[in-house]
Amino acid sequence: MAKIRGIKPETWTDERFVTVSPMARLLFIGMWNFACDNGHLDDSAPQLKMRVLPADSCDADDLLSELVAARLVVRANGYLKLPNLAQHQKVDKRFVTRCDHCARDEDLWFPLPSHVENTSSTRRALDVHTSGSLGDGDLIGDGDLIKEPLFDSDESNGTLIPDDWRPNQKHIDKAASLHLDVKAEYQRFRHSAVTKHRRLKNWNTGFTNWLRKRAEFAQQNGGVSPLRRPGPDARAAATLSLAESLKEIET
Repeated sequence: MAKIRGIKPETWTDERFVTVSPMARLLFIGMWNFACDNGHLDDSAPQLKMRVLPADSCDADDLLSELVAARLVVRANGYLKLPNLAQHQKVDKRFVTRCDHCARDEDLWFPLPSHVENTSSTRRALDVHTSGSLGDGDLIGDGDLIKEPLFDSDESNGTLIPDDWRPNQKHIDKAASLHLDVKAEYQRFRHSAVTKHRRLKNWNTGFTNWLRKRAEFAQQNGGVSPLRRPGPDARAAATLSLAESLKEIET
């Protein structure tokens, strides 16, 4: 999951940084966005090229070799590592992102918690909400940045979201009271749950919490205040449109 990163002023005059070519420097900084908080990425030059330098005429493999030679990047066991990333970023420990490569690295800035099961993609260790309940300080549908988990936590003894799970009338009323589009939130919720392999004991409660956190996010970021309660007409309209919305979702 991509993350926003900061660049310190001293980066530009770092002795190793200035020894590599301008394109290698750009690739190096771009890699920060796609590494987990322990600094790991897949060792794939084509993938990095498409993510960071999609329209530039350059050889990402050669650029990576420059970065490795300058000791800005380390290559090991099928992955790349930015060894000093964690030291130069302000990471909220509640929302640390880790990846499968962390399990093969003995030198971790953020150790693996014993109760967290790694997955094949970088993810927030403590969030059930990441970009798919929205999601990891994740991106939602049109690029809105979520800065807190939408899911409360992964429950290892829970179940994957059932194929036939749908919002109920309480969810419709809740969404209306918070000025949220229940259809859009359902789509985001299910997408996140499926792509992140979320497990919950109670998916109805999970979606209720999702709606609440989505409203809090919107309010904190200049959205419509969720405090004004809609009248009966608005709730009735939401109820009448539920069947049509769910039909559209499945087509």
